Amino acid sequence: MKFAFIVHMYPCGKLGLSGGELYAHRMIKNIKKYNIEVKVYNLLTAWTECTKDRPPKWNYDGVDVEIVTHIKDIPIDYNAYFCHLATTEQVIKYCDYINKPCFFISHNVSNYEFINKALEDDTKLNIIYNSNYVKNTTPYKFNGFIYTPPLDFKYWYNEQDTYNNKYITLINPIPDKGGLIFKRLTELIPQRQFLVVKGGYSIHQQILNYNNNVTVLEPQTDMKEVYKQTRILLYMSYHESWGMCASEAQSYGIPVISYHSSNTMGLSENMGISGVYIYDNILDYVQWIDKINMLDDYYTYKKISLMGQQQQEKNSQDHINDNFIKWLKESL
Repeated sequence: MKFAFIVHMYPCGKLGLSGGELYAHRMIKNIKKYNIEVKVYNLLTAWTECTKDRPPKWNYDGVDVEIVTHIKDIPIDYNAYFCHLATTEQVIKYCDYINKPCFFISHNVSNYEFINKALEDDTKLNIIYNSNYVKNTTPYKFNGFIYTPPLDFKYWYNEQDTYNNKYITLINPIPDKGGLIFKRLTELIPQRQFLVVKGGYSIHQQILNYNNNVTVLEPQTDMKEVYKQTRILLYMSYHESWGMCASEAQSYGIPVISYHSSNTMGLSENMGISGVYIYDNILDYVQWIDKINMLDDYYTYKKISLMGQQQQEKNSQDHINDNFIKWLKESL
C-alpha cells in the first residue's frame, strides 16, 4: 500500500517550518510505522515560497519529497492521495478524474464550496479534522476522523525548572499571529526580555523591527533550543485550531499565555485549564501584562508548568494511531 501527499510546501532545511506542514509530516511519520509507503509531492502554487531555494528532490527526516509543476506529473498508481490548504481543490478534482480516494486535511474552519460540492457528488472524498473544534465548526456534512496533531511527549518533556529562563517568546511574528500586538507589548514593558522566532512562511509579513529588549532568531530546525531559553510562551493569534508549539512548550514545562475567543477554541481544546488566557479583547495590554506579572510568583509558575505537562501527557496518550490507520484502510 502506498500514499501520496500533495502539498504546496514541505519542510526543507529552515523553509516550510509551519504548523500545517509539520502536522502533515508527523502524520506521515506515523503512517510509515505501519509499513505503508508514503511520498510527498511539493506542487508549485502561488502559495509556494522560496522555490529557488529548494532542490528538485530532497529527504526530510526520512520522508522523500519531490517538486512537481503540474499535478498531471504525479503518478496515478497510489492507493490514495492526501491534500491540505492551497492544493486542496486541485487534488480533489484530480482524484475524481482518476477515480482514487482523496483525504482532505482540514486545519481551519473555512467553508470551501468545492468540498461541499464534491461531497454531494459522491466522490471518494474523506476529511481528516485536526481538532474537535474544526470538526464542529466547519459546515461539511461528513463525519471523517479527528486526528489531533501528534505529540511525542517523551521527546519534548523536560525535568529542569524553566522559571529562571530568560525570555518571553513569540513564534512567527506575522500580524495574524499577533506580531503587531507583540511589538507593542515589548514597548510597554521594556524591563522584560523578549525573544521572537521567525516563522517558516509569509516571510515578508513578519514584524522584525524591535527595541533593544527583543532578540530575534532565524527559523529553528530544533525548537528545543528555543524552549531552553523560554520562560513564558505567548500565543497572540487571532485564529488557532490547535497550536503545536503550545503542546511542545507545555511538555517542556513552559506556561503558555494565549488569547481565548471563538476563533481560538482549538487552542483551548489543546491546553484545557492548564492554559493562561486573555479574555474579551486581544488588545487589552493590561491583561497581558497582569498575566506575565502573575507568573513572577514561583509557586504559581510551577503549578501552571506542571498542569501543562500533565495536560500534554494526556493529549499524547489519547493520540491512538491504530484507530486512524484502521479508518484510513476502511475508507479506501
